[in-house]
Amino acid sequence: MKKIVNYKVSGEEWTKAKDEAFAKIVKKAKVDGFRQGKVPRSVFEKKYGTGDIISEAMEKIVDAKYGETIVKEKLIPVVEPKLEIEKANDDELEFKITFILDPEVKLGEYKGLKVKKEKVKVTKEEVEHEVGHILDRYAELVSKDGAVEEGDTAIIDFKGFKDNEAFDGGSAEGYSLEIGSHSFIPGFEEGVVGMKKEENKDIELSFPEDYMAKDLAGQKVVFNVTVHDIKKRVIPELDEEFFKDLDMEGVTNKEELNKVVEEEIKKNYKGEFDVVSNPEFLKQGAAVDDFLKPDRVVIGSESEKAIDIMREIYNPFTRTGNPIIIMDIKSAEMTKYAANAFLATKISFANEMANISEKVGANADLVRIGMSSDKRIGNQFLFHGLGYGGSCFPKDVQALIKTASDFGIDSDLLKATHKVNVNQRKNFVNKILKHYNNDIKNKIFAVWGLAFKPRTNDMRESPAITIINMLLDKGAKIKAYDPKAMETAKIIFGNKIVYSSNSYEALENADALILITEWNEFKRPSFDKIKSKLKEPIIFDGRNQYDKKRMTDRGIKYISLGIAE
Repeated sequence: MKKIVNYKVSGEEWTKAKDEAFAKIVKKAKVDGFRQGKVPRSVFEKKYGTGDIISEAMEKIVDAKYGETIVKEKLIPVVEPKLEIEKANDDELEFKITFILDPEVKLGEYKGLKVKKEKVKVTKEEVEHEVGHILDRYAELVSKDGAVEEGDTAIIDFKGFKDNEAFDGGSAEGYSLEIGSHSFIPGFEEGVVGMKKEENKDIELSFPEDYMAKDLAGQKVVFNVTVHDIKKRVIPELDEEFFKDLDMEGVTNKEELNKVVEEEIKKNYKGEFDVVSNPEFLKQGAAVDDFLKPDRVVIGSESEKAIDIMREIYNPFTRTGNPIIIMDIKSAEMTKYAANAFLATKISFANEMANISEKVGANADLVRIGMSSDKRIGNQFLFHGLGYGGSCFPKDVQALIKTASDFGIDSDLLKATHKVNVNQRKNFVNKILKHYNNDIKNKIFAVWGLAFKPRTNDMRESPAITIINMLLDKGAKIKAYDPKAMETAKIIFGNKIVYSSNSYEALENADALILITEWNEFKRPSFDKIKSKLKEPIIFDGRNQYDKKRMTDRGIKYISLGIAE
């Protein structure tokens, strides 16, 4: 059962959303001559454009409207709703959400049924847990001797240098750094751990490849750090003075506090419940089919009652023999992340092999066929191209890297997976630059495909964003077309690019064609039209859609990935 809801956002609400989005984004922005977080909006937009602001504002509004609709109309979607952008400009935003709901069910006789209310039992552990939250709010930071440890707050001076020159926004004095807050780039806090009061040292790091400040992204830097004080978090003693500060009526000791907390738990108790982790493994563009015909159903729970209920729910969808796999909650959550990270790693591996094949004179397509014929490997997610995008793979890989770091594990393989993915887009752009001797100023490129994959308008982490921005930074001009993602692109790029009504219109007066997303309509185009409309018959193919020999025979210069030029 479908329910389509249309939304129109205009005027004050849209302006407010963009203002709030800018306020959030600017906190991490670094521009020469301005303190971090204090960059004027006009300066920010000149340097970074409005794409990030509009994208953040749109995400916030969509999430809010989605939540409001769910609550107001009491909807229970059975799969991920479909978002479609209808209109997007400076003045208004229009979109629609298609909800896939459970079919209507006619209720049987239920009036007169009596339900026995179970007496609430509150455990000692539950009480102590809540009391711990109260004590934590009254904790104090107290100076300590020895070295900086996890959880401590270090009072530091620091100054950052790139190529022996101090860079803007990279220094502070008397800064309170909570170890474990991850408020600095990876490796900084780890470098401070073990330092003692008045100790000075240099910490050598590299900024992330996707860091907002382009002049620092991927760059090696040195931070000179001095620790002036080390403070630890101290939980207060439960003495008379504490209970005076607590100012809780009738509470003068620990026993009375426990009693009050226990009564509050009982009062707010809404009924018995269990927690179940049931990760989804749905692909955009095939979500409904994946839901109805799952490869497996993973259920994480420690409750037999909950497990039985979940088995009953999924029974109609597993009659083909695909298993329901029962495990604990942490293992179920880890399964979701591990599965996505593995698929992302397969993609990065395929791209790495393609890059090597290209350099040694091998054909990456033939290498892939040879590899995938091994049933232990298979052919899924083994196609080389511009890397992975969307909302799941990038997020889950980074989440696993962060989780590993929290537990002291240096996840080299996952970091390499992410790095290869980022570099793959750069490698592709470098092919374009090489062809034009690094001068593409005022060159016009027709771009086919903007979404991160076919059959969706989703541009989250799409290779198109990185590639187009890199070309724009070099002075190029872009004429773009995508069957579904045009309105989304307008939100991201604004007026920085030209939007074409169809694929061939994008080719008019363009210097070359760049293919980014492998839509079906791009697989068998009229190559005669392509030749007639382009200034130079050249195709830069990021998805290896066409046969190089046939392109050469047609008089088209064809540059792809995984095959030597």
